[in-house]
Amino acid sequence: MRSNIKVGIDISFWSPNKAGGIQSVLVSEILSLDNLLVENSDIEIFLLCSPSSVSFWNGRLENIKVIRIFRPGNNIFTRFFREHISISLQAKKLKLDIVHSFNYFSSLFVPCKSVITLHDMNYKAVPQSFGTAQKILRSIFTRISIAKSAAIVTVSHFSKQEILKYTGYKKDIFVIYNAPNSDLLSCKNKSSLPHVEYKDYILAVGSTHPHKNLNRLLEAFTLRNNYLLNEGKPLLSLVLTGLPKRAHGDLLQKIEISAFRKQIHVLGYVSNEELASLYKGAIALIFPSLYEGFGIPPLEAMCFDCPVVCSDAASIPEVVEQAAILIDPYDSDSIAKGIRNVCENSRRSQLIELGRQQVLKFSWMRSGQQIISMYRYLSGSSN
Repeated sequence: MRSNIKVGIDISFWSPNKAGGIQSVLVSEILSLDNLLVENSDIEIFLLCSPSSVSFWNGRLENIKVIRIFRPGNNIFTRFFREHISISLQAKKLKLDIVHSFNYFSSLFVPCKSVITLHDMNYKAVPQSFGTAQKILRSIFTRISIAKSAAIVTVSHFSKQEILKYTGYKKDIFVIYNAPNSDLLSCKNKSSLPHVEYKDYILAVGSTHPHKNLNRLLEAFTLRNNYLLNEGKPLLSLVLTGLPKRAHGDLLQKIEISAFRKQIHVLGYVSNEELASLYKGAIALIFPSLYEGFGIPPLEAMCFDCPVVCSDAASIPEVVEQAAILIDPYDSDSIAKGIRNVCENSRRSQLIELGRQQVLKFSWMRSGQQIISMYRYLSGSSN
């Protein structure tokens, strides 16, 4: 009789105070795997995490075992190598069959099969969003991790093609889709959510990295409000949420000199409850990103009956299909036209219904089951 397949999920890079897309993916994926282990008793999962995240998981997980990984100091190089030695020692101690890193880099010294989740190739495709040191480190360690990996997980067919283009990887690449943030969706039916003070607003959700293309969104917003002003119609407001990144200072400067700066509201990071309220009250989500490995905000918006105007670039059309208005993210006029179209009542009701159907295609439980099937495949089991 074959023994259980033992898998270590490496999230030693992660701390609970890190917000953003990676956090929502990581938490939702692990919670789904925890639930699925009840019906998949041949799989045993150990969560290899930093000391700062142990308390976050205690009480949330019933079937996955939490293992504390030694993570000393703030020096990135010292921490990196000691983390990897610690993970390797735990892999040997626990007799793991697979170590699966959820974020680009695999553990360098593990004595078992290694799998990495590679969300995208953004450091290659949009290098302007990274500092020099970041690009060098990502390039070196991603290349090493890919070379060591028995398989790669990625989140869209677009990203699979990007990985092949930039790396020439010859082994298995599993496309396993993301889904909307499960913690955010838990707010959907709450009776009391934070009050939204803005009226007639369009919403943008995402960090202020250059590839998020917020400068062109500002240009399109200005074009649309200039038209409304000339027609004597009420102006739109623009609400921006997300963590400040490399293009944040430039964005604030452009807002400061905008003729419509009083209609622009930069909120930064917001809680799930606040974001739920913003989605519910928005005329539409505008998502003009130049590059995404997946792109979760459009699906999140659809869950809240918020129509979507989004880029026709990268993975985004693969995710939204016919359920959104697609625009050329390199053309401010195209973005402005998308904003105009989504404000038409007949189109809005159609988009809302299409969005409700589109989100049903994505599920963390389905993705979790695909990950478990991959573990069986890599271990040589077909159960």
